[in-house]
Amino acid sequence: EFKTEETMLSLLSEEVAGFYDPKSKEIFLIREPPPATKPGLLARLLGASGGFNKDEHKATLAHEMTHALDDQHFDLDKLEDSAKGNDDQALALHALVEGEATLVMLADMTRGKNGDGRDMLKSSPAAMDVTLRFLQGIMPFAGGKTFRNAPAIFRETMLFSYFKGIVFVLHLTNADEWESVNRAFREPPRSTEQILHPEKYLEHSDEPVAVTLPPLGDAAGEAWQELGQNVLGEFQITILLKRHWGTRAAAGWGGDRYAVFAGPDDKLGLAWFTTWDTPEDAAEFAGAYARYMGTKLDLGDNRPAGPNEPSPPAVPDRFRLEHAGRTYAMVHRNNDVVVVEGFSDAETERLVSAVLKAQKGPRE
Repeated sequence: EFKTEETMLSLLSEEVAGFYDPKSKEIFLIREPPPATKPGLLARLLGASGGFNKDEHKATLAHEMTHALDDQHFDLDKLEDSAKGNDDQALALHALVEGEATLVMLADMTRGKNGDGRDMLKSSPAAMDVTLRFLQGIMPFAGGKTFRNAPAIFRETMLFSYFKGIVFVLHLTNADEWESVNRAFREPPRSTEQILHPEKYLEHSDEPVAVTLPPLGDAAGEAWQELGQNVLGEFQITILLKRHWGTRAAAGWGGDRYAVFAGPDDKLGLAWFTTWDTPEDAAEFAGAYARYMGTKLDLGDNRPAGPNEPSPPAVPDRFRLEHAGRTYAMVHRNNDVVVVEGFSDAETERLVSAVLKAQKGPRE
């Protein structure tokens, strides 16, 4: 049994050098008792080297004081509340918050050497992205024990807010320094797609689609209880399909919403509606997800995508796998793809029909 809470607490303790609490309005620095545990790479990047050293923690204070100032001007708790029930939007907001604080920290670190540090605000976003991609590549070797052993969704989501966040904020400061950042706090990015593709945020060219699932209780049946709903988004779909054209398969994301169910014998069921910018984007996702299903269930062709496979394979508009008495189904219709997993045949058919009736509209 995987211990999610224990892993997250250990990961944060290992990799985070300090934090600001918007509820108590306090800044905390992580102080290890001697002998100090070697901090993870992310903590070292933010100023910690084990134990307490005022010079090393100066960078961390710059980062956390930025959060405190943001809270005074923009109310971080209120911003976080606006993203409740939408993990993708919350992650985009965190990328803005952490990206700005990380940029301020780097500007402060270069201030003594290169004037007032404002040159950092004009750094190339592309060059920064290349540097951080390299650092991300060595994190599994240089990070702490928990980081090395944590699932990819934990590791990469943690890094996303800092690494992709600072690249996003640099796109803003390259334009007019802090004015664009202030506007971004007043009108935050609403999807990780906008963080990954800053031009979509800056040009208001690709707002996320709000998906509303219909009531699914009758379709699932009395044996199943809905545990909750949420949004996955482009970034987490990229991680999910990492071995199967993840970046390409997740590109063109328009919106999604999923519901998770608990059933007999501790079984879990999934009902997921996704919508894409074009039918071609939807087809690419469907092809990649079909390969992912085979990998997950260890059925048939479960190879990762290879260099000679530039795009996901075409799959029928209705795709289905059977495993251990459970059904795994996917339906592609125009710009939409519906996934239903873990139910009986009859339950699956009812749920597919119900999920296909999901409503799509502009995000409020």
